[in-house]
Amino acid sequence: SVSNTLADCDISNPNGYGIGLWAGARHNAVIRSTVTSGASGLYGIWLGNVSSTTVDGCYIQGSTAVYISGSTGTVIGGSVLVAINTTGSALWLAGGSVNLTLTTSTFQGGPQGAGIFMDEGNSGAIVLTSNTVAGGRWGVSIDYINSGDAVEVKIGQGAKPGMGGHLLGAKVTKDVSQ
Repeated sequence: SVSNTLADCDISNPNGYGIGLWAGARHNAVIRSTVTSGASGLYGIWLGNVSSTTVDGCYIQGSTAVYISGSTGTVIGGSVLVAINTTGSALWLAGGSVNLTLTTSTFQGGPQGAGIFMDEGNSGAIVLTSNTVAGGRWGVSIDYINSGDAVEVKIGQGAKPGMGGHLLGAKVTKDVSQ
């Protein structure tokens, strides 16, 4: 299907996936929505072999919040992804996916999971900008990067009133200065 949009929705499935988009779905958008799956081992959102999907301004919760496999051009922005399974990830990028952009979002993995887990076999640019990532065992876990591909991580510094990013003189020891 082409051009699927879910906006301002509250989707809850205690026994299955919150949202599943599979083979051939293109130009998808999930906007300002809450999507939850309460089922063990199932995802809040499952994107399988889809292209050009945007998740923006959403709260997503599942065993693993968002699972992406074999998909192209996924963008997640301004969203909160929460894994409720002990070993779950907020985002699991399975093999075969191309080009992923994550910006201004929060990713909370399970106590033994990862905030963001990237499986081997992905390609293209993977861009993480201004995100908060937390996981019990790993924040970001990158299994394998294909030769010639890139992961770009842009890290911003929060405001520090009056101090900025300066080290106080007393903290600049001989080891730090070298």
